[in-house]
Amino acid sequence: MSDLMDWMTYQVKLKEIYDKRFIEGYKVVFEYSKLLITNLILINLGGIAAIPVIAQFAQLNDRAERLNVLMWPAAMFCVGIIFALSCGLLAHWNANYFINHSDEAYSIHIQTAYKGHDRYTTDIQYRDLLDKNITDALASEIKYRNGINNTQRISLALGILSAVLFIGACARLLWKLA
Repeated sequence: MSDLMDWMTYQVKLKEIYDKRFIEGYKVVFEYSKLLITNLILINLGGIAAIPVIAQFAQLNDRAERLNVLMWPAAMFCVGIIFALSCGLLAHWNANYFINHSDEAYSIHIQTAYKGHDRYTTDIQYRDLLDKNITDALASEIKYRNGINNTQRISLALGILSAVLFIGACARLLWKLA
């Protein structure tokens, strides 16, 4: 009975370690994403808000002249906002996906730890079942990790494109107004 209690205590402590690691990692990723995405949205919104001021400052009174100078930068700022919002949405989905499948690594570790049990070496059925469970858990973890990586890549690309659009819009304004 004491072996069982030691084993259960080990599992509880291991789960606590995994939970702490998971929560800390999630907080760091969440704060960084929130800061980055908020800044992407703000710089593009600032670009849109600056369009009327730039038009007034550059004394663009003719409608055709305003369209020629300001249409593409305004469109680029708007698309930059859409990309930044999409980046935020994908980051949110990625975080939820990560939360929903966070126990995979813990499951693999616990099942691997069961291999140290005396029954693993003596009971063939137990060994086969445990090996199958570990293989299934590894395959599941790889599948979920690939899903996380794919949404992360798309989100990162959209964030970079949002920043590139902002820089491009500013460069176009400078080029047209110079």
